[in-house]
Amino acid sequence: FRYIDGANAPAAKIAMTAPVETAPSAAIAMTAPVETIEAEGEVAMRFFLPEGLALADAPRPTDPAVVLLEVAPRTEAALTFSGYYFVSGALKRAPELLSSLDGSDWTPEGAARTYFYDPPWTLPWNRRNEVVVPVAPAPSG
Repeated sequence: FRYIDGANAPAAKIAMTAPVETAPSAAIAMTAPVETIEAEGEVAMRFFLPEGLALADAPRPTDPAVVLLEVAPRTEAALTFSGYYFVSGALKRAPELLSSLDGSDWTPEGAARTYFYDPPWTLPWNRRNEVVVPVAPAPSG
């Protein structure tokens, strides 16, 4: 968050975008929505750059823990739900998402992650959250 709040060169504030993506960890960097990743008590977040701000034009982070990268386009299945969740609680909805893909035209391809769309002060019943998983067309058989 400090990156989009001005901890960058030239100390530019960047508009907050939605969603914020979260998932159990590996190093996750700044791109275009926000993803968070939690593993062994650590959480990483991915913020997506606002429309119209290209990676080449984005301010350079001043914190070495922040990395700018381009994410390849992907198709994802999503399960949307409300409430106030942390990453680990939201990921408990992943089996529900995966079972909804059984017998569909889509095959999961990768780990589940979470997207959070609302600021922390949003009332739980008004919050939009998603658990997502990358998918590919199921083989025809």
